[in-house]
Amino acid sequence: MIIEGIAHWASIKVPNSTFEPVTYQLTLVPSDEDVCAKFANEGYKLKKIDEQGALFFRKYYNRPDGSTNPPPRLVDGAKNPLDVAVGNGSKVRVQYQPRVINNHYGKFHWLELQAVQVLDLIEFNDGNVDEFDVEEGSDDIEF
Repeated sequence: MIIEGIAHWASIKVPNSTFEPVTYQLTLVPSDEDVCAKFANEGYKLKKIDEQGALFFRKYYNRPDGSTNPPPRLVDGAKNPLDVAVGNGSKVRVQYQPRVINNHYGKFHWLELQAVQVLDLIEFNDGNVDEFDVEEGSDDIEF
């Protein structure tokens, strides 16, 4: 299954280890606003980004047997492999598999992240890249 929208907080090639369990993940604001209502009606939890509904996709880094999962595929619009960090605001298509877990705590719905196709990349800036332009009439002085 595939859904298109705007990516936020993507950890696709490198898993997010901030919290347990470690996961590859992506939060998506769908292009079609009705999509979130459909998922909510089916039992999926939604997030909010700038007052818009958002879906959370994840793929666990570790399998139940202790081995590791490979990262989701990351490709460009022509399906060529990418090795970049996808930044907030990138337009993407997400390939996913809906999952349901039944255990003694109840029934839980989640969306398993399988692949991401980047349509319009905004590369993640970890703060090491100078984004300032030199203004006309100013000296280019290093900070």
